[in-house]
Amino acid sequence: MGRPGRSPGIANNGCRGRRHGPSSGRRTLDPRPITPKNRAPASLYAYTPWVLVNRGGNWLVWSVTRKYVRHAIAKGLLPAA
Repeated sequence: MGRPGRSPGIANNGCRGRRHGPSSGRRTLDPRPITPKNRAPASLYAYTPWVLVNRGGNWLVWSVTRKYVRHAIAKGLLPAA
């Protein structure tokens, strides 16, 4: 059972319908094969089941996050990995 207020399907499988769950390989709607490593990316693919390389979808989330982290490291706000 997931946390209160959350769908047990998402907690266990990542998504109720398409089952983008942790370690559950599926194809996105673009179609690209993906296998989320944990519930965080599984929930991203449950909400936005597209990769859309160089233009949107979950690629955009990854790209913006990567730029943000690099900037924070350069400014000394985060330790270098």
